Amino acid sequence: MGIPLLSGGLRRGDIPPVGGVCLVASSLIHAFYFWSLASVYGAADLSFVYPSSRNIGALAATLGGVLILGESPSLLGWLGILLTLTASLIEPLFSRLNGGRSIRMEGLALTFLTGLAIGGYFLVDKIGVTKVR
Repeated sequence: MGIPLLSGGLRRGDIPPVGGVCLVASSLIHAFYFWSLASVYGAADLSFVYPSSRNIGALAATLGGVLILGESPSLLGWLGILLTLTASLIEPLFSRLNGGRSIRMEGLALTFLTGLAIGGYFLVDKIGVTKVR
């Protein structure tokens, strides 16, 4: 079999059009993700950015899965999401109270955008994998 993109799969029609759209969309979202991640590391600490953007990404993917893909997490799943989000939002507050550096608005905004990119590529990749089997 081989890799469809490298072996001319798009020309032969091995990949349905929605798969090609997902491939391009995922590539663009990943490029944005790398840009935002590189940018945010200059504006905020790794100890804040990494867990916060991952948590935001998980929440964005879950909400997108519910709203776009019609998925439905269990009550326990929603509780886990709520706890994760709460922890990621109050962590900067405790850090500041314990004498940590404050986080600039630019760092918060870029962390949020990085998280949205993570959620975005999760969703697009899920759609692409589902459509191209």
